[in-house]
Amino acid sequence: MTRTLRDKILKEQGIVRTQKRKHKHHKLRTVLPADDGKKTDRMRLLELKYGVVMEEVLVSGSLSMVAEKLGNEIDTSTVSKWIKKLGLRKENNETTT
Repeated sequence: MTRTLRDKILKEQGIVRTQKRKHKHHKLRTVLPADDGKKTDRMRLLELKYGVVMEEVLVSGSLSMVAEKLGNEIDTSTVSKWIKKLGLRKENNETTT
């Protein structure tokens, strides 16, 4: 496989080579969209994988339902932490009048 073909395939898969090292081995990393400061790499990776907006998914049901929508790749405790981190949790002491 030629180098350009290999690079083309890696690019299609969202993987790019990092700086070349002294040795023949190259380090590869996944290309993720720009970070907005609050989302973790795992959040952005799951957004790409499932084609969803994380904020919408996190408030779309119970913690276990959200984890299931994301292929059970994350635990319900992680879902809860992400909701808190992104400021999506409703306060219980708020009153509607």
